[in-house]
Amino acid sequence: MKHYTLYIMIFLLFIVVGCDSTAKATDWHFGDALAARVKQIKSTDKIIYMSSGNQYIIEPTQSDRQLTVAQLQFMNKKASTLLMTVNRDTITLRDNDYVDYLPLNPFVNRKILSEKQSVSEFSPFLWADGSEKAPIIELPTKCGNAENCEIVGWVVFETPKSITYNELIFDSADIIHMRFPVD
Repeated sequence: MKHYTLYIMIFLLFIVVGCDSTAKATDWHFGDALAARVKQIKSTDKIIYMSSGNQYIIEPTQSDRQLTVAQLQFMNKKASTLLMTVNRDTITLRDNDYVDYLPLNPFVNRKILSEKQSVSEFSPFLWADGSEKAPIIELPTKCGNAENCEIVGWVVFETPKSITYNELIFDSADIIHMRFPVD
């Protein structure tokens, strides 16, 4: 009888651990030279960050919306140097109804705060549109003695509060579909 109780407790532990949905992630997905994954994806009602001595806030434009923030990780596997842009033309979040959401430019879609508040965890942003503030990313294969250079950062989307994630599509340097696990 003791063995059955132990097996049932272990089984229930696996169920509880497997049902945690606080932050979803994807496996690694590969293009010709680039590997990418969503490390985590979260929702929030605001993002507060510092830039050039000022504090800024990003908020949804509608009350039935939220900010969906995806932490992405890219790794150069083959090319001597990859040139990457991350902007509205190169990245898309798709839901289970195949509705696409484009990212917000965190340096444009913001308001300056007059009173200081706690800064959000969503830093640094991953945005590279070729401007002076966000130049194109140059990702070499080697970083010093380390193989396979990588870059990690957050991309912000405005989505419905009831969104179910299907995939995140990246189309710069490689085309990569990062599919979320099915619940």
